[in-house]
Amino acid sequence: MTSQVRENFYKLYFLDKIIAVNEQSLRTLDNLIEASNASYAVGTVRQRDVLSAQTERYQLQAELIRLRQQRIATESQLNYLSARPLGKALSPLLATELTLERLPEMRKSAIELISGLYQKRPLGKGYQALGGRFKAMRGMVQMYFQREVQTEAMYEADSGYRAIKATGADFYSSTIAELQTTLADLDKNKELARLYGRVIIPQDRQSFEAGMADFRVGQESFLTVLKILLDLNKDQTLYYQSLADYMVAMARLEGLSAVELN
Repeated sequence: MTSQVRENFYKLYFLDKIIAVNEQSLRTLDNLIEASNASYAVGTVRQRDVLSAQTERYQLQAELIRLRQQRIATESQLNYLSARPLGKALSPLLATELTLERLPEMRKSAIELISGLYQKRPLGKGYQALGGRFKAMRGMVQMYFQREVQTEAMYEADSGYRAIKATGADFYSSTIAELQTTLADLDKNKELARLYGRVIIPQDRQSFEAGMADFRVGQESFLTVLKILLDLNKDQTLYYQSLADYMVAMARLEGLSAVELN
């Protein structure tokens, strides 16, 4: 349950960041359209280009509607998991803003997370307890049951033990597989966030600023500047999504391993 609360908390936290990015992009696009209208009036921008910008604006508005609806659903899920009123407003806050530079590090290896799986996960303990129960049942059959019913009773105890042992082994194996996959997701999302945050987005911003400067003096096409703006919006969204996926994977690892990681 703690893992699920944390997962949804980080989803909501970074969803707010993504919504803010799209709202800012919409404002910038409005300014760009206003500039294009002035250029269209003097014949330096074609009507088709202005219409393309309006279409992109509608697409961005539609994306914002989808994101806000997603936020409502995530907020409701988090309220449900944390036993809060379902319609109560929730703004996820952290003492320090979570950025690429402040991501918690994974300081445990896969072996460390796997080694205590049976001892720390309640379900693993449950399988062990049930296995012990069937073993005890077999011993009691030998001690107290009459010989004519011992065979059938012992077969039942042995079958139950084998079934529980197989189910426990399957739980152990599937948890290990999910844990290893989540560790791989953790590394992937950190690398993606680093690539977007340190390389792609700074280059997008420089390109947009240079494109806008050239557009104002008639040295760059309107559609080129529009494309750069949309690329910047998309890459900023992917950056925050990578951070969200990293923190969700970290929370999921805590649930899988029952080890507190951050």
